[in-house]
Amino acid sequence: MAQLINEKRLMLSLAKSIYSEDIKNQYFFPEQMDWNDLFQISSDNKVLLHIARTIRNQKEITLNAKAINFLDLVQKKDEAHHKKLRKTLEIVNNVLGDNNYVLLKTFRNYPYLTHDVDILVKDFNKAKNLFRNKGFSSELPWYELIEFSTHKKGLLEIEVYDKFGYGSMKLIDSDFLWKKRRNVKIEGINTWTPSPEGDILSLIARMNFQMYKIGLGDILYIFTCSKEADWTSMIYQTKKYKWYKSFSKSISVLNMIHRELFGKPAITEKKFGLTKIQFNLPYIVTMQDFIIALSSQGWSNLIRLPSVYTVRIQNRNLKNAYSYVINERLAGLFIKYLYH
Repeated sequence: MAQLINEKRLMLSLAKSIYSEDIKNQYFFPEQMDWNDLFQISSDNKVLLHIARTIRNQKEITLNAKAINFLDLVQKKDEAHHKKLRKTLEIVNNVLGDNNYVLLKTFRNYPYLTHDVDILVKDFNKAKNLFRNKGFSSELPWYELIEFSTHKKGLLEIEVYDKFGYGSMKLIDSDFLWKKRRNVKIEGINTWTPSPEGDILSLIARMNFQMYKIGLGDILYIFTCSKEADWTSMIYQTKKYKWYKSFSKSISVLNMIHRELFGKPAITEKKFGLTKIQFNLPYIVTMQDFIIALSSQGWSNLIRLPSVYTVRIQNRNLKNAYSYVINERLAGLFIKYLYH
């Protein structure tokens, strides 16, 4: 954590209360700090809203004009986002019914900004036609065999699919994410999310097979879910689909992060052990672990290698340019399918 030390320390001190009730109000507020950097790394770690709201609630902290301006911008974004999220979930329930889907990557136990709404259904063609009948059209027609991606003004993007995986990789039984679904209200709307096991597995899979990194918010959410999760069922799934080595390594990495953050072992440390890491957040999967994960699903998946560099490039402008070339300009050929 050689760079942005004050900003990262403040982010960590504010975010840890997501998981641990014991450290509320034990915050580190440095005398010198770049508010732009604080909000950027908080956004990168998916804790921006939590950080901004927590800072606003600290009456004893004197904020300068720049900090207040940033907080006002985040609040406006927060209000606009939640309005879109509420409308989007209302549409989903209206189209599918409020008991015929599972939301993925959408629910957290803390204030959270999601850029889209991922919907797992059992009958993909039926769900696709139901959305079409309501005036929605696919934004990626060439991708429609496996996913219906649609968007309308005033709503978040909606992605509908019936199988969890990335490209040709199947990582979990189709019915696993439906088992022990949780009925939760998001923005006052009745929805269904996966069990703690489903959320943990989907996040660890995304870390290893799609994003090649994991942010602080997702890590803390996994710690929260771990308290009530059935680890035997997750071990079975990952062994069945040949990625147990990557799964167990990931949990051992998170165990080390738990020790770094809280100074004590996670409940999963005894089962999965610890892996020494260079502590930085978001945590980026090592190249060795990247190769192990993708090769476990077939060596052809290493064609995804160019995408791993989008999380390793430090310069933000260069990163955005590289990501645009890989994920947008080449998409029409076929690469977007492989990188999903």
